[in-house]
Amino acid sequence: MLNFFAGVNDFHNLIGHPVHQYRMNYKGLEKLREIFFRRVTTVSDVEKFVDYYKWFDDAISQIIGQLVPASADYTSDILNTIEPHVLERNKYQHRIPMLAFTSSTEGVAFGAEELRYNWDKNHAPISGLERENSNWWKERAERQGTISSGDTNVDSERNQIRRVQTSQTNGGVGRSFTNVGVKYSRSNFKYRTLSKGNVFETKRTPEIKGGVNFNDDKNIHYTYTALHPAGPITTEDNVFVPRNVLLAFTEDFAALKDTIDSPEVPSEKIKRNVLVQHGRDWEDGLGYKNTKSSLSFPFNIISSSVNSGFNKQVAEGVSASVEITNLHNDVYGPDMERPMQGPFTDHVVGGHQSRHVKLNTGADSYLNRPEAWKILLGRDCNVLSGAIGMVGADYPWPEANDVGETPYPLTGAQKAVFFRDEMAKRPVNIRNIQHKTGSTILGNYDENYQVVHTVGGHSNPRAFIDEQPTIPAKAVGADVVRTI
Repeated sequence: MLNFFAGVNDFHNLIGHPVHQYRMNYKGLEKLREIFFRRVTTVSDVEKFVDYYKWFDDAISQIIGQLVPASADYTSDILNTIEPHVLERNKYQHRIPMLAFTSSTEGVAFGAEELRYNWDKNHAPISGLERENSNWWKERAERQGTISSGDTNVDSERNQIRRVQTSQTNGGVGRSFTNVGVKYSRSNFKYRTLSKGNVFETKRTPEIKGGVNFNDDKNIHYTYTALHPAGPITTEDNVFVPRNVLLAFTEDFAALKDTIDSPEVPSEKIKRNVLVQHGRDWEDGLGYKNTKSSLSFPFNIISSSVNSGFNKQVAEGVSASVEITNLHNDVYGPDMERPMQGPFTDHVVGGHQSRHVKLNTGADSYLNRPEAWKILLGRDCNVLSGAIGMVGADYPWPEANDVGETPYPLTGAQKAVFFRDEMAKRPVNIRNIQHKTGSTILGNYDENYQVVHTVGGHSNPRAFIDEQPTIPAKAVGADVVRTI
C-alpha cells in the first residue's frame, strides 16, 4: 500500500483540505480506497495478515521494555491499536455555525401613548390633500416639499417648532444599524412621542341637569341685563342709536378645522362661537368687554347644512352653515338648570315672564305679545345677511313711535323682562291663586274676600283651639242682640 501511494502526487493534501472541513468524511480517500482494493488480489487471509503485524509490534514492545530501567515509570501492558490502512483516516466532525452574532439591541419601550395613537388618521394620505389626515400634516409632515413656505430658513424653524410640540423629553432614541453595520436614523416622532409610559390628564365628570345642558360659561342674566329696556342712547355725530344691543358678524366666527376626516364621535354636534359686541360696553378688537357667544347669547349656534324650513331665515340672514337652537329656556342662576315641576306649578310658580306667554298662533305681534328680547338677522336694510343681533323688546323695529316722538324706547311694544314672584321654580305651590276667566289652570279661590288670612297670635289663637273654655249651651235673651 505504501509503495502504491509513494508516487501519488498531492496525496497528503487530501487530508485537512479546507473544503472537507464540514463534511462527514474525506471523499477523495474513499475513491482512492476503492481503486486500491480493486487491484489487491494476493491477500486471501486478512486475519493472518493482521496477526502477523500484531506479533511483530508485541515483540518490539518486549524488547524495548527489557531495556527500560526498573526505576522508570513505565507501563508494560501497552495495547496495540491497529489502523487497517492509510486510506482509512478518522475525521473530526466540524459543526456548521448556525448562530448569527449581532450587536446588542437598543430600543425604547413604548407606553400608553402608542395604544392611544390612531394610525388611521395619522398616516400620510395617498391623495396628498392637507384636508385628509389633518393630524399627520400637523404633527409629522416635514415642513418642506408640498407645504414648504418657499424659504429654507423658515421651513427649518417650522420643523423645529413641530418637533418641540410633539416630543416628550427622554434619553434619546439610541443608535440603529443595518444588518451590515451601516448606521441610520430612526423616526424621532415615534420614539420621542409614543414612548411616554403614563397618561396624565384631567376630565370633568359630566353632570346631566334639567333642561338644556349649556356650557358652564353660559350666563342668561348677562343677556337680560344687556338687553334691558329703556337703556342708554348714543347721539354722537347726529345719530340716535340704542346701546342695549348684542351684535355679532359672520366674519368673526371662530374658524372650523378644514378637514374631511370623520369626527371621533359621529353623532356629536359641532358648536360654533362668534365674537359678540355689547353696545353699552363696546370695545374695538378682542378686548375684555367683547365676549363669546357661548356666554352672552341665550342659545346655541350649531354647525348645520339645513337652509330651508325652520332654519330658512337664519340661513338667509346670517349664514347657510349655522343653526340657532336651544333658545326657549325658563332658567336662572349660574347653573341654568330647570327644576322639576308639574303642569300646575310650572304655570303659576316662579320662572321668567317671557316663558309663560301663551303660544303664538300667528295673530300675535310686537304690539300685543310681550317678549324679553328680539332677534334681528342681517346687517341692515341693504345687506340682508352676514350678522345676528339681539335687542330689547322696546327696540324701534319694525317701526318707530309717532312723528315728533323719540323712536326709542318704542312705547307700543309689550315687554316681559322680569322674573315672576320669587323667581324659583318650586315643585310645590304655597300661595293662593285666583281663578281667572278662560283660565286653563284652576286656582283655589274666585274673589278676594274668600281668602282668610290667619297670621299672628291674636288672629290665630292656637291655645283657644287646644284648650277651649266652657261655653254656655244657649245664650238667648232680650239683652243679647239678634238672639230673639
